[in-house]
Parts: sequence; structure tokens; C-alpha cells
Amino acid sequence: MTTQYIVGEFSALLGDLLPVPDDLLCGALRDLQHEVEASPVSRLMCWRDEQSASPMWGSLTVPVSASAS
Repeated sequence: MTTQYIVGEFSALLGDLLPVPDDLLCGALRDLQHEVEASPVSRLMCWRDEQSASPMWGSLTVPVSASAS
């Protein structure tokens, strides 16, 4: 699995979360998606490790059946 593939998949997952009814959340998701696409992968992995400790992280996951379509 290449880093380009991982970044593309992460960006696609964030795109699947859009649109959201809250303008502030929508803007934050778009900003995060842009940062994912523009950032070096090592920086993203550090961010992921920091966020995985957060109780909110689990609420951002996309069900497997939704990502398979």
C-alpha cells in the first residue's frame, strides 16, 4: 500500500462525511481534507496517533458498508 493511496483514501473518507448541516463543522472538515491532501504523510501519521487517544475519534469512523459503495 503506497502513501499516496493512504492519503487518497483518507481524503475520500473525509469527503464522504460532507455535506454536514453545521457550517462550522463543514468548514473544519474541508480544511482537514485540504490539509490531508497537502501535508506530508509523516505529519498525518503523528496527527492520527494524537487523535486516536481522543474519545471523539470513534464517532468519526465510517461504517464498512457505507465505504464499500
